[in-house]
Amino acid sequence: TGDIVLKKIAAILRNSVRSFDLVGRYGGEEFLIVLSGTSLQKAVKVADRIRETIENSKLVPDQKVTVSIGVAELKPSDESLNTLLRRADERLYLAKKKGRNRTEPEM
Repeated sequence: TGDIVLKKIAAILRNSVRSFDLVGRYGGEEFLIVLSGTSLQKAVKVADRIRETIENSKLVPDQKVTVSIGVAELKPSDESLNTLLRRADERLYLAKKKGRNRTEPEM
Protein backbone atom coordinates (compact mmCIF):
# COMPACT_ATOMS: atom_id res chain seq x y z
CA THR A 1 0.00 0.00 0.00
CA GLY A 2 2.84 2.38 0.83
CA ASP A 3 4.39 2.06 -2.63
CA ILE A 4 1.02 2.71 -4.27
CA VAL A 5 0.52 5.87 -2.19
CA LEU A 6 4.01 7.11 -3.06
CA LYS A 7 3.34 6.58 -6.78
CA LYS A 8 0.03 8.43 -6.55
CA ILE A 9 1.64 11.31 -4.67
CA ALA A 10 4.41 11.48 -7.28
CA ALA A 11 1.77 11.77 -10.00
CA ILE A 12 0.01 14.58 -8.12
CA LEU A 13 3.31 16.41 -7.73
CA ARG A 14 4.19 16.10 -11.42
CA ASN A 15 0.72 17.32 -12.41
CA SER A 16 0.90 20.27 -10.00
CA VAL A 17 4.00 21.98 -11.37
CA ARG A 18 5.17 23.39 -14.69
CA SER A 19 6.85 21.18 -17.27
CA PHE A 20 10.29 22.70 -16.58
CA ASP A 21 10.11 22.35 -12.79
CA LEU A 22 11.85 19.35 -11.22
CA VAL A 23 10.16 16.69 -9.08
CA GLY A 24 12.03 13.80 -7.52
CA ARG A 25 12.01 11.40 -4.64
CA TYR A 26 14.44 12.45 -1.94
CA GLY A 27 14.73 9.68 0.57
CA GLY A 28 12.22 7.07 1.68
CA GLU A 29 9.01 9.07 1.95
CA GLU A 30 10.29 12.51 0.99
CA PHE A 31 10.04 14.35 -2.29
CA LEU A 32 11.87 17.40 -3.55
CA ILE A 33 10.42 19.98 -5.92
CA VAL A 34 12.49 22.71 -7.57
CA LEU A 35 10.35 25.59 -8.82
CA SER A 36 12.58 27.56 -11.17
CA GLY A 37 12.32 31.34 -11.02
CA THR A 38 9.64 31.25 -8.33
CA SER A 39 9.41 33.57 -5.33
CA LEU A 40 9.04 32.19 -1.84
CA GLN A 41 5.47 33.49 -1.66
CA LYS A 42 4.49 31.77 -4.93
CA ALA A 43 6.24 28.55 -3.86
CA VAL A 44 4.22 28.53 -0.63
CA LYS A 45 1.00 28.85 -2.67
CA VAL A 46 2.04 25.93 -4.87
CA ALA A 47 2.97 23.87 -1.79
CA ASP A 48 -0.37 24.60 -0.11
CA ARG A 49 -2.27 23.67 -3.27
CA ILE A 50 -0.35 20.38 -3.46
CA ARG A 51 -0.93 19.67 0.23
CA GLU A 52 -4.67 20.30 -0.11
CA THR A 53 -4.89 18.18 -3.28
CA ILE A 54 -3.26 15.23 -1.51
CA GLU A 55 -5.43 15.68 1.59
CA ASN A 56 -8.61 15.70 -0.52
CA SER A 57 -7.61 12.77 -2.75
CA LYS A 58 -8.77 9.27 -2.04
CA LEU A 59 -5.33 7.66 -2.23
CA VAL A 60 -6.24 4.78 0.09
CA PRO A 61 -9.76 3.54 0.75
CA ASP A 62 -11.11 4.62 4.15
CA GLN A 63 -7.87 6.36 5.09
CA LYS A 64 -6.81 9.99 4.91
CA VAL A 65 -3.32 10.74 3.59
CA THR A 66 -1.67 14.06 4.44
CA VAL A 67 1.74 15.62 3.88
CA SER A 68 3.95 18.11 5.64
CA ILE A 69 5.94 20.51 3.48
CA GLY A 70 9.00 22.66 4.12
CA VAL A 71 9.68 25.56 1.74
CA ALA A 72 13.00 27.35 1.27
CA GLU A 73 14.20 29.86 -1.30
CA LEU A 74 17.62 29.94 -2.90
CA LYS A 75 19.48 32.95 -1.57
CA PRO A 76 20.98 35.35 -4.13
CA SER A 77 24.42 34.86 -2.59
CA ASP A 78 26.55 31.89 -3.55
CA GLU A 79 24.60 29.42 -1.43
CA SER A 80 25.42 25.75 -1.80
CA LEU A 81 22.81 23.17 -2.71
CA ASN A 82 23.49 21.40 0.60
CA THR A 83 22.69 24.57 2.56
CA LEU A 84 19.44 25.09 0.67
CA LEU A 85 18.39 21.48 1.19
CA ARG A 86 19.26 21.69 4.90
CA ARG A 87 17.07 24.77 5.32
CA ALA A 88 14.15 23.15 3.46
CA ASP A 89 14.57 20.00 5.57
CA GLU A 90 14.53 22.06 8.78
CA ARG A 91 11.23 23.63 7.69
CA LEU A 92 9.80 20.18 6.89
CA TYR A 93 10.60 18.87 10.37
CA LEU A 94 9.18 22.04 11.91
CA ALA A 95 5.93 21.44 9.99
CA LYS A 96 5.81 17.89 11.37
CA LYS A 97 6.55 19.12 14.88
CA LYS A 98 3.78 21.75 14.68
CA GLY A 99 1.13 19.14 13.93
CA ARG A 100 1.65 17.77 10.41
CA ASN A 101 -0.49 18.39 7.31
CA ARG A 102 0.90 21.90 6.97
CA THR A 103 3.27 24.01 4.92
CA GLU A 104 6.10 25.67 6.80
CA PRO A 105 7.99 28.38 4.85
CA GLU A 106 11.16 30.18 5.79
CA MET A 107 10.72 33.51 7.48
